[in-house]
Amino acid sequence: MSRDIDIDFQMIVDRVIKILGKNINIMNKDGIIVASGDEGRINTFHKASMEAALKGKEIIVDESNEGDYPGSHKGVNLPINYNGSATGVVRITGKPYEVKPYGLIVKELVELMAAEQGKKKSEFLELRAKKNFALELIRNNDEKLIEELNERAKLIKFDLNIKR
Repeated sequence: MSRDIDIDFQMIVDRVIKILGKNINIMNKDGIIVASGDEGRINTFHKASMEAALKGKEIIVDESNEGDYPGSHKGVNLPINYNGSATGVVRITGKPYEVKPYGLIVKELVELMAAEQGKKKSEFLELRAKKNFALELIRNNDEKLIEELNERAKLIKFDLNIKR
């Protein structure tokens, strides 16, 4: 999954399996299983999921195409979107028309969690940039750097005109 997010995918899989009684896998964009109800599948390749991530659309595995995806069982593979691209896939095993609604819920949950983690990381980085800027501003009294500091202040929305 994307390095921008830090989510315990195995925890999601374990909890959803307890509720639904269906096996769930979560794969990265390369089709490598990062979380599964079957621990033996973790870190193995899943062709249908890689295809779902590459194409950015669901891939259904059923009787008609099971042979195209060795090792796959019937089910649905749904791309997880983050920052405008597929960064992973949720796969739920079962009759596709029965399990797809559950897969859509898990997909939505993971996308919401990813967005929240991304927002937290962005806020943290912004706060750290402002803190580092303020420290540099305090330490540097060099007139030559005033213009550069003014430009950096604008970038991080730090108003130098407020009396402090």
